[in-house]
Amino acid sequence: MVWSSLLLVVALSCAGGGGGSSSSAPEAGAAGTPGKTGSAGQGGTAAVAGEPGTGAMNQGAASGEPGSGSPACGDGMLDAAERCDDGNADAADGCGKTCRIEPGWTCDQGEPTHCTPICGDGLVVGLEAMPGGCDDGHTKAGDGCSDACTVEPGYACGGEPSKCSDIDECQPGGGNDCDANAACTNTVGGFNCACNSGFTGDGVSCVNVDECTKNAASCGAHTSCTDTPGSFECKCATGYAGDGVTCAPQSCAALISGCGVGTNDDCCAAPSLAGGGFTMGVSTVGKVATFELDKYEVTVGRFRAYVNAYAGPPAENAGAHPLIAGSGWQTAWNSAIAADKAALTAAVQCDAGFQTWNDAGNSDFLPMNCVSWYEAFAFCAWDGGRLPTDLEWQYAAKGGSDNRIYPWGDAPVPSGSKDSTEAYADYNCLASGTAACAFLDLLRVGSRPAGVGKFGQMDLAGSMYEWTLDWNATLPATCDNCANLVAGTTRVIQGGAWNAGPNRLMSTFRVAGDPATRDVAEGFRCARQP
Repeated sequence: MVWSSLLLVVALSCAGGGGGSSSSAPEAGAAGTPGKTGSAGQGGTAAVAGEPGTGAMNQGAASGEPGSGSPACGDGMLDAAERCDDGNADAADGCGKTCRIEPGWTCDQGEPTHCTPICGDGLVVGLEAMPGGCDDGHTKAGDGCSDACTVEPGYACGGEPSKCSDIDECQPGGGNDCDANAACTNTVGGFNCACNSGFTGDGVSCVNVDECTKNAASCGAHTSCTDTPGSFECKCATGYAGDGVTCAPQSCAALISGCGVGTNDDCCAAPSLAGGGFTMGVSTVGKVATFELDKYEVTVGRFRAYVNAYAGPPAENAGAHPLIAGSGWQTAWNSAIAADKAALTAAVQCDAGFQTWNDAGNSDFLPMNCVSWYEAFAFCAWDGGRLPTDLEWQYAAKGGSDNRIYPWGDAPVPSGSKDSTEAYADYNCLASGTAACAFLDLLRVGSRPAGVGKFGQMDLAGSMYEWTLDWNATLPATCDNCANLVAGTTRVIQGGAWNAGPNRLMSTFRVAGDPATRDVAEGFRCARQP
């Protein structure tokens, strides 16, 4: 129809239509836009370059419609010079409003055209411009913008070309998934989670470690361990003072180290005795569990700490031997002990000439005497210990399976005279050098180091007789961590004394004493659990 109209116009021109001028042959218009230049035939108007003529024969034909001769951009069909046609006339999707390929895109030649961003050209378009997209001008991974132009984990990207920087995921709101009990360490493009001390796991999930049950706690001896989330707490056991790592009997908490021949030893030292078997007395088969026994007899200074803190009788079952049921304090004994500090202070002053207690405190390293069995028991319970059993005391004095005659061995045999054997024990009133016994015969604890026992205890022979737990009775044939708890009238006393003869220094020597009495030759020491 178009070409027949044109032929008609040409024919009319050739026929010399009235007033018309001759036109040149038809010329192609601009690429993709058919048209003619020159004057139109009679009844027509001149056509503008690139536009269809407006003569009578083609009036009413719009661009892109049949008869217009112009491609329709956005119809999804590639016409003439269209570089793309994605089925719409929208921009910013790769194929522009004029069906030209937009910068940063590549388009196929399908119908309709499909366009995708060019990754690595530095232009941020399409999905590259969406959240999670990027284009840093190359396709190398590991710098925040991946080889597929997506933001790599742990990075944030912006600008054109994209500039990427590490995200610190460890900051609040940074998006890390570390457990609340883990430490977060930022790394380039990521982060690491590690469980805190006291917890175990992979860092994302951390579980508390019970250091107390796993023996990982650094609590010292005579402490209790309490597990806490991620940690633990050490506390000194009842009767002990310290920081929970190092604990000592509370009787020494404010007492300087002044015991022993060097006057600089810890008065509360308590060497351990490894358990074992031995012959108790003359023929009893004895067996004892490991325990600790004070190195020195309880001093006046230690007992003074007890008096200053005195709050009455111990609690029911305090000071019990852990392997012997019924061996602790009994409330029936409460009346046998002072009601208050003043009464206790008065009670231990039993002999003006030979009592070691004095209010001035200038005899604090002498062994405490004038103490009843009940007071000795109560002190040991308060101080974190207990009175040793007859079995335990003899085990220490005999050197366990050594079965020594004397704590220091089988020789020398004390003569009872002021000679070389005096170096082994304070006995027989020899120390003062006077004919009669004198207060100077009571020596500072540990003054006879030659007489030390196998396990480190001093003055097991001489110095003071020492109270033990047992009621006095005939020894049994066997004794496996035993104690005689059958009530009697007297308790067992061991060890000889400063004013006693040499025959009482033997490890097997034992006498009986009324538990309510007090004497200038009676003292004690405490046993303890390791």
